[in-house]
Amino acid sequence: MKRIFIIGNGPSLREHDLDSLVGEETWALNRIHLIYGTTNWRPTRWWWTDHPQVSWQLRDIFEGVRREANCWMRSDICEMLTGEYRPFGAEWSFYDSLPASVHSWAYCNQHLASRVSEPNWPKVYHWPPDGSLCKVGTGASVMIAKAILEGYDRIYLLGCDAGFKPDLHHFDSEYLGGHEALTPEYCEQVNARIVGAHTLLRNAAQSREVSIQNISSSDALRDIYEYTTLPEALAQ
Repeated sequence: MKRIFIIGNGPSLREHDLDSLVGEETWALNRIHLIYGTTNWRPTRWWWTDHPQVSWQLRDIFEGVRREANCWMRSDICEMLTGEYRPFGAEWSFYDSLPASVHSWAYCNQHLASRVSEPNWPKVYHWPPDGSLCKVGTGASVMIAKAILEGYDRIYLLGCDAGFKPDLHHFDSEYLGGHEALTPEYCEQVNARIVGAHTLLRNAAQSREVSIQNISSSDALRDIYEYTTLPEALAQ
């Protein structure tokens, strides 16, 4: 039996004692470093799953590569690190080659921006034959899919929330950095995509006899996954 904790960036992440995860296999993503000031815990694998839209996001990525011991970067972001792709100009300290801590993963964008109401929303989770990872609905999708592929059969979700609101969307109020102003309509779309993606992932996991349990006190994902608490998960 192999267990793993997948860490999302939703508001419910603040409810948990992350220090209790020290020594566990934990994967987290994007701006998780904003919580580091309150915990000794650090993820065993740090993922970046989004294309940076503004230059400070690329700065975050460079700083994360210097900070994190095990980085899993989208292939297009790896090209930014070495300067092969320069969406924000040339004034960066590019790497001559990728650091040994950086692992490139290929992403499939077939369902990247799909809405659940659109015809191209998949009926099952998409496993591309070329080994790329389908980022349907949410950045957590690729982490869950990769955990399944690597043989983890007990997956626990923390902070993978599906309750975006204009004034409550991540564990840190500064997470978006002023880059986005969330409208109620946009939040409704995001929430629908997250719920839809996790429904696909639940079905994919069940077909492979993988258990996914949700650790969150109150969230729409409790209608999809079995609920447990962090102490109970750690005791299993």
